[in-house]
Amino acid sequence: MRLAVGTRELGLLLLLAVVAAPAAARPTGETDAADREDAARALLEAFDAAWADGDLDAMTAPLSPFFGCELYGDVNASQLREAFGLLLDDLSGTRARTHVLAVRAEGEYVQAFTCRLFSPVDRPARTVEELCHVYYLKGADDALSIVGLEEYDHDGYSCLRPDRFVQERFAFSFDLPPGTFVVPVPDTGASLEEVVLRGDGLKSEIRLVLLQCDEPLDLEEAFDTDLKDWMRENRPAKVERRRRTEVAGRPAIRASVRFSGASCRLAGVGRDVEPKRARRTYVALDDTHLLAVTMQTPRKDEAAADAALEAVLRSFELDLDEGRTYGETIERRNGWGRRDDGFFACSDSGLVVQAPEGFALDLVRTGPFVSLRAAPKDGGVSFRIDCVPLLDPDVPLEELIDLDAAAREATQRARLSRQVGDRNAVQVDRTFHAGSPRLRMEKIVYVRNGRHVVTIRVCGSPDDVEAAEPALEELLTGISILGR
Repeated sequence: MRLAVGTRELGLLLLLAVVAAPAAARPTGETDAADREDAARALLEAFDAAWADGDLDAMTAPLSPFFGCELYGDVNASQLREAFGLLLDDLSGTRARTHVLAVRAEGEYVQAFTCRLFSPVDRPARTVEELCHVYYLKGADDALSIVGLEEYDHDGYSCLRPDRFVQERFAFSFDLPPGTFVVPVPDTGASLEEVVLRGDGLKSEIRLVLLQCDEPLDLEEAFDTDLKDWMRENRPAKVERRRRTEVAGRPAIRASVRFSGASCRLAGVGRDVEPKRARRTYVALDDTHLLAVTMQTPRKDEAAADAALEAVLRSFELDLDEGRTYGETIERRNGWGRRDDGFFACSDSGLVVQAPEGFALDLVRTGPFVSLRAAPKDGGVSFRIDCVPLLDPDVPLEELIDLDAAAREATQRARLSRQVGDRNAVQVDRTFHAGSPRLRMEKIVYVRNGRHVVTIRVCGSPDDVEAAEPALEELLTGISILGR
């Protein structure tokens, strides 16, 4: 029988052979774990028959009364049941196909990566909805229940190896400590990459976040500022130790903190506040890229969590292209940076920019959120070009413009339609006060491009912005948005 799958889905199914292919024979001592993995797979795949029957009771029967969820906040089993009911109404007339891509038992828990596709009954090859979740199950193989649920990132899933996380796009890798579950976190635009490792019955976590700074990085200042903010949110907290060190040959700062807090939401509802420990590690990968590693664990599990953290940091490696810095390496691998013909090109969004004559074009930020600065070589007002991925691609452009104005407390002076290349665009002229009586003016051109919005912005005194109008026109003629 031929299974109709899309390209993306097929890639995930093929990856399963690399990440979680079962052994030909199960070694003695692993039979119980393997039985629980098989039971978890069968339980999750049974959702499809319940969906076909419209049986909400059968769909939610596997949920534990102690269910916890990172996906929707502190959602309990009855609230998730309500969400399933709404989904059943929204997607009526569809069939569900649940693919369990990888499943692994560790201690009393089983983790399963799933990709659940919804398609019209008469057009099974056409996917109208896709839900990609990590499930956590607990219990004996004949009495498993779902105790936790969270999302995972498709691209990050491809980085999983049996005992290592290998992120080629961002040129780093690290070992996966025994006894932990790893989850690539979905992209929100706030970071370049984020990965979480869970252990000790889902109560402990190690979170690695790769960040890019707009300005040259001051490691001491960044660490101290963020640590103070974190401690303010987790009062009462006290720093026990702080020291400078190295990770992967790069300068780093580490601190140990004690505080009281609730367990991770995946540990279920009714979580008790208890004494906890945190380890904060900041690593300067270069002058603008920062790796932030945070471990949190109940005090009673401190030794095991510390061992897992040390295993991650000790095995963390950078894989730089020969003769290139870290920033240059990831720019090349992600299709960021200037082209040889003097244009900037971003392959993810199709954005291509050429600076006006007499302007220098600099890359300010890369990653999901791309920012460029076009600055006059002889001084004067510069332009900012941002390409922002949208979490909701259906939001109207006019609504995005209004939200942008509200965030800056700006007063609109003019709004007009125009063209950028072959795309419809909107230009907005507005004024605002930059924290003082001084009046500032900005001209912003918004261009919608599928799942991205591109903004071209010039800001300064009213006289300076009006004088920059010819350069803005020239800049707009050099912008193209391809293939979307």
